[in-house]
Amino acid sequence: MKTTTSTISNSLNDSLLRCAFIIMPVVLMCVATLPGARAVTPAPDGGYANGNTAEGQNALLHLTTGTFNTAIGLNSLESLTAGKFNTGVGARTLLSNTADQNTAIGFSALLNNTTGNQNTANGAFALSRNTQGQSNTANGFQALFKNTTGTSNTANGAFALSSNTQGARNNAVGASALASNVTGLFNNAVGSFSLLANTNGVSNNAFGDEALPLVSKHFLAILRVTATTPLVLRRSPAIRQAGPTKPSAMERFIKIAPVATTSHWALRPE
Repeated sequence: MKTTTSTISNSLNDSLLRCAFIIMPVVLMCVATLPGARAVTPAPDGGYANGNTAEGQNALLHLTTGTFNTAIGLNSLESLTAGKFNTGVGARTLLSNTADQNTAIGFSALLNNTTGNQNTANGAFALSRNTQGQSNTANGFQALFKNTTGTSNTANGAFALSSNTQGARNNAVGASALASNVTGLFNNAVGSFSLLANTNGVSNNAFGDEALPLVSKHFLAILRVTATTPLVLRRSPAIRQAGPTKPSAMERFIKIAPVATTSHWALRPE
């Protein structure tokens, strides 16, 4: 009887041992795949001290004390030493930058920026020649391409404000809007090719596709005119000062008369 009991006990122990060998690997696999234990393979690289990330040849090459910068692409943020909060995504983005809080996405975006702060460039060659200009926003191929020291400009669209160098506080929305502006100030152009020829005019406003494409001085206009609706527009101070006649004490007005089609402008003098 004792022999039988001992044999049964040994058999049970052997069975439990075999089960343990089978179950343990499964348990270990389950533990390894728990959310807290997950990890990408291979492990991410490019992380450096002070919250900096670099991927690509010569990215963040000269960084010393800078913090929270991200450089992805060939020569991205190569010259940065002590700057912070910069992001460059694309080859040669922010290559010469030594300033703070700039964002560049696209080949050679903000390429030449040195001390300009708080610029945003999205698109190949956007703000490419900017050196010291600050608080500019460029979205689109070669938007604000030639800007060097101009500040607080906004360009949305390919070639928008592409010739601007020192002009400030201009807003261009649409392909080639204000594309010829160089030093003009306080201009607003909404629509493709609007205010296309403006170079140094001040306080011009053009709204609509190809609105005032030939105006290069001070003026105020809005939209292309429909065949049924005339528009009456108030003259800006810049117009009154530059006008050939002495303005009256009251606001002076320009009336845009209706035209047969929407492809031409009809301006009626005061």
